[in-house]
This record gives sequence, structure tokens and C-alpha cells, in this order.
Amino acid sequence: MKKYFSILICLVPLFGYAQPVLTYNSHGLMPETANIMLSVDYVSPGDVGVQVVWDFKHAHPIKDATLIKESISQVNSHDILITNLKDGKFSYTSNAQGNIYNGYQEESFSMIFDKPIKKIAYPFTYGDKISGHFSGHIFYNNSNMEFSRTGTYSTEADAIGTMVMPSGQVLKNVLRLKVVEKYVQKACGIVEIEIVKYAWYIEEYRYPIFVIFNTTHTYPDGKVATQHSACVTTASLNQVADEPVYESENQPSTKCEQVDIEHSVYPNPYSDILHITYTLDKPTTVNISLYSLSGNLISKIIQGKVQDGVQHITYTSKEITGTYYLRLQFGDKVYVRALVKN
Repeated sequence: MKKYFSILICLVPLFGYAQPVLTYNSHGLMPETANIMLSVDYVSPGDVGVQVVWDFKHAHPIKDATLIKESISQVNSHDILITNLKDGKFSYTSNAQGNIYNGYQEESFSMIFDKPIKKIAYPFTYGDKISGHFSGHIFYNNSNMEFSRTGTYSTEADAIGTMVMPSGQVLKNVLRLKVVEKYVQKACGIVEIEIVKYAWYIEEYRYPIFVIFNTTHTYPDGKVATQHSACVTTASLNQVADEPVYESENQPSTKCEQVDIEHSVYPNPYSDILHITYTLDKPTTVNISLYSLSGNLISKIIQGKVQDGVQHITYTSKEITGTYYLRLQFGDKVYVRALVKN
């Protein structure tokens, strides 16, 4: 009887916790879109399992860091190209069965996998895992040099829980994927490389909301070099019941309810002018303010009674740059939007 009781205790947290499911329709690569992220301070990827809490509110944007923009385009009905800031192009096959990584090309070299990497298989949820072997060749365009690359890969949904974003926004039912690539690259010598990527997803947004990279090179002389990096999405995440977290009780209450007041904030990121548009069905007290990541008030954009109808605000501020969040309160309705000022 004691054994059965112990098993039951272990199963309750798992089956009592909502599990997001990644599918091709909800999280597959979408042509003619862009995934824009911002480099932030490196943080530990945290624990595995269920009901994990990842507190990343201290992952501040890196000063003078450029935005990481991946533009996604479609070659034919299934083939996808992802272009990064350096004009390198990643080649994928993306369909309802999953994402297959076929190769990479930039100005100086090309990499082609004769045995490609399967990045994900749909549907994918907590506890799922895929793994395999891959192999390919690297060709340098201005020479006859050619190197081989062989290794293993795995993708595992190893954790699910709650995430506190750098903006302070709290997101529920966040699914983490751990992606590992280990390979040997033969050039002038044999170099062993391990790339570990952690990516967090929510049901309401197609691309990762937070990503951590750990890359380790082991050289023939035994020298080991490791690089760490992290980045966060710049998108406004409208998950129901999200609520920012602040350092002290003196910060404003910002509990969010489901969106029922039409409004928009654009562009994001913005350089000079931020546009805020909203529609009121009756005269309402409006309070729109800009806050820093730590919850400090930067600017009160509007505060007072506003008449019904469509309203438009243009906001300019040349003194600030970086990541902030905008708090919009219409009566008792409160919304928070993460913003990036270039």
C-alpha cells in the first residue's frame, strides 16, 4: 500500500499541470515573418521537471547589443530559409512531421548535411524526445578546402513551469526544449564541439520567448573554450493572466485580464516615435506610463479622463534606449507591453 501511495504522489503534479503542445500549425516556421530577439545577460537555465520557476527578471539587456533578427522565407511548399544578421542562410524542411535542418550557407562557405538533423517532431510536449546521428561537409567557396562534420543530436522537452521575463511579466505553462548537438569537425586538427540550446515556448506565441546557448570547443591540445549567451523576444506577449513582478510593494499593481479593450502599440522596436491607439466605448479614466525593467517610472504619457471613441497618441523620447515596458490602464483593465527603443 505504501508503494502505491508513493507512486500516486509522484503522478499528481504531472497530470494536474497543464501541458502546452507544440504543433506545426501553432509553432511551425511561418514564411514571411521575422523572429526578433534582444541579447541579455546570461542566466542559468535552471531545473528540469514540472512546476519549475525560472526567474529571469535580472537578465538585463546587454548595452549596445544589436537586435537578433531572423527573417523566415519560403523557397517552395516545404523548404524554408532563415536568414540571420550576418546574411547567413539556414536551410530547413518544415512540415507537419517536423523541422529538418539541411544545411547552412554564407559568403565564405557552405555546409551541406547528407544525413540531416531532425530538430523537432510534431506534436511535441513535455517528456517527448528525439535523437539521432548526422553527417555533412563544409565547402569553402574560394578554395578547394573541404572538411567533414559528423555527430549526434537530441531535442527533449525536459521542463514545464512558470517564467518571470526580464520585463517582470509572469508567464504560465511555459515549455522548455533542450537541444544538444555534439560533433567532430575535421580540419587542420580534430575539434570536438558541443552546442546546448535551451528554448522556452508558450502556446500563445510561435517562436521561442527566451533562448540560452552554451557552446564548448575542445581542441587537440586539450584546451577547452566555452561561450555563453542569452536572448529574449521583443514581441508583446498577451498571455491571459500575466502579471509583472516588482522589487518592492511600492510598485503599481498590474494584474492583467483578458484583452477586451481594442488597442495597439507600434512599431516595436521603435526608433523615434511610438504610436499608441485605443478605442473606448464610453468615457474612461486612462493611465498610460513607461517603466524600466526594474519597475521604476520613466514617464507618464497620459493620465486622466478620456472621451469615448478612437484615440491616438504619439510618444517621443530621445533620452532613453533599451528594453522597457508600457503599462496601459483603461478603467480597471490593465495591460503590459514589452518595448524596445533603438
